[in-house]
Amino acid sequence: MKAHDHAAVAASVVIHRGVIESDLGSWTYHKAHPHHLAGLVEFIWLFDGWMTCLRERTFPNGLLEIIVHLGDRYRVVEERDSWVCPSTCVTGLQLGHLVVEAPSHQTKVLGIRLTPAGAYAILARPLHELTRLTVDLQDLAGRAATELADRCHTSMTSEQCLAIVVHRLRRNRGKQVTVEAVDPRGEWQRVHRGAISPSVVYMSSTSAVCPTGSSAQSPGTG
Repeated sequence: MKAHDHAAVAASVVIHRGVIESDLGSWTYHKAHPHHLAGLVEFIWLFDGWMTCLRERTFPNGLLEIIVHLGDRYRVVEERDSWVCPSTCVTGLQLGHLVVEAPSHQTKVLGIRLTPAGAYAILARPLHELTRLTVDLQDLAGRAATELADRCHTSMTSEQCLAIVVHRLRRNRGKQVTVEAVDPRGEWQRVHRGAISPSVVYMSSTSAVCPTGSSAQSPGTG
């Protein structure tokens, strides 16, 4: 994709930019809603900065998410353990809360919020295979995952990075999607109807977790 193509794609996508300087940290946040991917992509975000409250709890929202770490990686914090996320990864449908921990210094990370139809169109896998899991995108997409990360790393600006992502997503939007193929076990529909409610199990009092919404423009928040 040539530079003028990036510019054309970027021009067709409304990108919102915000700068935060507060007790919660310092970061720049870009967010794009590509209208031509409506129904497949909820939005794409890019975070660049650092936060003082490193842990954040997220709850089921009926969406899946591709994460591309462009700096030091986040960790997933479980009840008795924590582990570093792959450089590129996919978080499947959540049926309970998930706690993520940011690096203690500046980092950069991109996220693609996908509807179940969008995840199926891009990954061509039934929803239940990823439910409750965070998996390495390379295991699902192979070389395409590496190419996506490389192109984002070499982008000159945040806007160009988002344009690259939009361009690559557009190439996958033509696949035919049915509810039965996406969600044969009906898990997304149960979350969407509210039949699955998040279990609020707070971590030890020695572990600080940001309240939901306290870092409204940080990764993992809408």
